[in-house]
Amino acid sequence: MTIQLNKAREAGSRLYQAFQTEGADSEAAFAQFAEAIADDVAEQYRCAVATQDSAVLQARGFRTLTSEETTYYQRITDALSAVDPKQAFATMGDNLMPITIIEDVMRNISKAHPLLARVKAVPAAALTRWVRNRDKGLAAVWGELNSEITKEITSAFDVVDIKQGKLSCFALVSQDMLKLGPVWLDGYVTTVLSEAIAIGLETGLVSGNGIKGQPVGIDRDIHQGVSINSGTGYPQKAAVKLADFGPAAYGAVVATLMTDEAGKAKSVNVVNGESLTLIVNNKTYLTKVMPGVRVMGADGIYRDSFPVPTEVIPSVAVADDRGVLALMDEYEMFVGADRGIEFSDDAKFLEDQRAFKAVLYAAGMAYDNTSAVLLDLSAVAEAAAPVKVKGTVSTKAEA
Repeated sequence: MTIQLNKAREAGSRLYQAFQTEGADSEAAFAQFAEAIADDVAEQYRCAVATQDSAVLQARGFRTLTSEETTYYQRITDALSAVDPKQAFATMGDNLMPITIIEDVMRNISKAHPLLARVKAVPAAALTRWVRNRDKGLAAVWGELNSEITKEITSAFDVVDIKQGKLSCFALVSQDMLKLGPVWLDGYVTTVLSEAIAIGLETGLVSGNGIKGQPVGIDRDIHQGVSINSGTGYPQKAAVKLADFGPAAYGAVVATLMTDEAGKAKSVNVVNGESLTLIVNNKTYLTKVMPGVRVMGADGIYRDSFPVPTEVIPSVAVADDRGVLALMDEYEMFVGADRGIEFSDDAKFLEDQRAFKAVLYAAGMAYDNTSAVLLDLSAVAEAAAPVKVKGTVSTKAEA
């Protein structure tokens, strides 16, 4: 169970809006967001501690720390409590955040944020580069090994530079809050990181431009040889206009995801709907997608009628009347933490408050340009309502 957030929900909505609005003061929005989380976590912690029951702490989302985690947070607390925090952090030496903390952060994200739960999130600890296989369907070849086969196999691998993308956030803690101890600090840190990563990564995952530390979004054109602008990064995919969600139109769009850029068929099981995800914002879902797929059956119950099973996930990062149809298993997000927590001068604070900065490295990119298609849903037709004819059910067209 994750820590219950109350004040932070509204602050998180404002932070989403700040990320989406050009020229908005995202740092101020984040400061308010982190302060709201601190209040929520402190309230939950004090209520749990008052019962003197460790089971209540766990039920409210606070973890039982490992000895390594306890030592790590104690060092952070001591440094933040020092007369000169900046110097204290500088003399700490290796400040590597335990991988178990990052793993817990990723679990929190998976539970609370459905879009990020569909991504293959890889905790990369202190690694700065990751070698991955882009071709899941690469088959073994019988016969003698030759240069052509070797070239084909090695071309399926690429190296992801995790350090290219840096996600950092600062947070304020009062001296009184530091006295609550390592368990409270862990709850605060993991909650701030979970929510910050969720907001930052979701906007980057959907439409990051791939430069200035951003991941490459799933709506970006990444075909071999694409021109990458030094100012705007990867271009957005050209939107494919969808007339309706009928078998012919929708099936044709889904079919474009079934082969990679080299023309090889993918081993994707779309029959049971395990792989296909449609990402839209709530307004587009209610005005375009839902009317296009929902029909009333003979029993009077409304049901969605995607011709190919599809999971719909809402995201504020998608523009109105647009949708991203994707194989989310083909998008990987790598998260590392070789800097962990350090003292920060980024925020001005009162005398009894200390600011720390949590720094993570992250990178994300789809396997190739056939992992997703950008849809124009502005003119999607409503689903045909079934009518009853001579004791049987048929569509209007059949009637």
